[in-house]
Amino acid sequence: MKNIFILLLSLLLITLATSCSHKFPKGHLFDIMILRKLLPTPTSTTTTTTITVNTNKYIFLTATRHANFGGISGADAYCQSQKTASFASLAGEATEYKAFLVDGTNRRACSTTDCSGGVSENINWVLKANTDYYRLDGTTDTKIFTTNSSGIINFTGGATLLTPIDSSSSTLWWTGMGTDWIVFNTCNTTPWGNGTGFANRGAGGVTSSLTADSPFGSCSVGTNTIKVLCVRQ
Repeated sequence: MKNIFILLLSLLLITLATSCSHKFPKGHLFDIMILRKLLPTPTSTTTTTTITVNTNKYIFLTATRHANFGGISGADAYCQSQKTASFASLAGEATEYKAFLVDGTNRRACSTTDCSGGVSENINWVLKANTDYYRLDGTTDTKIFTTNSSGIINFTGGATLLTPIDSSSSTLWWTGMGTDWIVFNTCNTTPWGNGTGFANRGAGGVTSSLTADSPFGSCSVGTNTIKVLCVRQ
């Protein structure tokens, strides 16, 4: 086959060399068509760019704030405004973040100790089952905990955080839950809505709980400016 190709190409070149008096394309159109058939066809290369999307579930603590949020939805809105204002580099849109608070009606983790009935006890809960949660330390993702099949960490069963939410024990955040994840103390009869009464809160510096490591805190405006833990959905 190679010899035939060389022979055809040689004959074509001889024909072209001896027929220079013809004007293009009158004398050589057929020859050029043959040459194009003999020569390899150029191929184009397509490069595909793969975009990596960060889907890690992050948590962050807001700046100080009293407990009068106007309910769970107001606390969610506060988390989203804090994401935009202070955590713009954190993965996810602001609307993906919600407040780690419960009121028993609009949001609940468990209705029995450590969700003995399973994930069905969750109502609009911010933690997903069997999921890793991270905080961003500079440019490094630090895993804080992994939830169980009920979307919680079973502290009473001996589970712990991998590292504290915050290193300082004086850093506090509202939760409205006891150590067993059941709703308990959410700022009086209007949960997180009128700045009165008391509420449970979590504290930094420990790995044994997220929900009730400190005494109750007063919800009165100006008395306690306690933070909110915000969670990516």
